Amino acid sequence: MRTCSILAWSFLPLALLAGTPVLASDEAPVRLRLSVARDDLHAAGAVAMIGRYGGDWGVTATCWLRDSGSTSRPSDAHFAAGGDYTWRHGGWRYGGGVVWIDETNEINGTHWNFELLLGYDFTPRFYAELTHYSHGSEIGIRKDLPNWGWNLLGIGYAF
Repeated sequence: MRTCSILAWSFLPLALLAGTPVLASDEAPVRLRLSVARDDLHAAGAVAMIGRYGGDWGVTATCWLRDSGSTSRPSDAHFAAGGDYTWRHGGWRYGGGVVWIDETNEINGTHWNFELLLGYDFTPRFYAELTHYSHGSEIGIRKDLPNWGWNLLGIGYAF
């Protein structure tokens, strides 16, 4: 059963890529996006600045401006960097990628994590987005490590 589950999840990226022409309504312009986001789910009080440069394909950088104030974690994250792909449909943006986070704790149990993104562009410049970083323990990857995941909800400006 476990092999079947791993095999099914390994084909998910191929299915997403195959559906790209249908899902994408137009190509995203190459631009710099900066947002300020807060995690109120598992790392309450953590605030981060997230930057993304690119169009459909992009590179991301995250800098935590304030940790959650938790004394149970040895340290919160300081920065993260990665790459992703986003699809657009109307004002909606959604995507995924990989990100490397400098510290590990119960929020992200590994340095390498998946990135999931859901955003909405109110205007060509202003947007809101939810960014999630986790290493995928719910789908069978490294179940032995803690993984609450970062859930950063923010607002931003596109240059």
